[in-house]
Amino acid sequence: MLICCDNEGCIVDAKGTQFDLPALAELRAAIIESGWRFSICTGRSVPYVEAMIQVLGLVNSTTPCVCEGGGVIYHPATDRYEVLVDGADAGLIRELLPVGSYREELGKLTAYSVYPEPGHTVAELYDLVATGASAVASITKSIAAVDVTPKGVDKAFGLGQVLTRMDLGTSQVLAIGDSWNDLEMLRESGIAACPANAVPEVKAIADYVSPFEATRGVTDILEWAMRRHGPTAIH
Repeated sequence: MLICCDNEGCIVDAKGTQFDLPALAELRAAIIESGWRFSICTGRSVPYVEAMIQVLGLVNSTTPCVCEGGGVIYHPATDRYEVLVDGADAGLIRELLPVGSYREELGKLTAYSVYPEPGHTVAELYDLVATGASAVASITKSIAAVDVTPKGVDKAFGLGQVLTRMDLGTSQVLAIGDSWNDLEMLRESGIAACPANAVPEVKAIADYVSPFEATRGVTDILEWAMRRHGPTAIH
């Protein structure tokens, strides 16, 4: 089985919070015990994903990870990345947002992400960007940010690229997510699961909702899947 897991809200808590290191150690042990392939599928940049791969003990993994909301794939074992699409039009997005309402996430190659400044909200920024740019770009949101990628590019697109490279089908995927930008990935997977902190729209389509939040929720989901399928059921 291929585990395709979001980062913020799943592998770790929200952006800007300290890592729960004991919980991450438990997750690392559960990944090893399962024997399954594990892919991080996130809107974050390649350097961030590389760091999380080190935390989870997957530096020799041949399983690709999805970065920048589907626009880039990272290969842990070779420390190489593939840029799949041209970059989003950052200039257009800047024109749509009021000065002082947002800050940009640096270091991205294809996606453009903005976080609300105090006094503003993700919902506000999302509405402005979606109204002005949805015809030419894919606009998604998480609890923390608004992500803009080229039209048709999202986490489901990135997952499809991973499956092609691994010669796997969607029925062999357990996807784990917590927010709106995970919905398409979850719908395209054989099994969908989420931690307790997931938004209602994600919980509504999940095959399993963990009673635990974030990191411990992901560990619980792996343990649930192992009880259901057995370790290394599909490898």
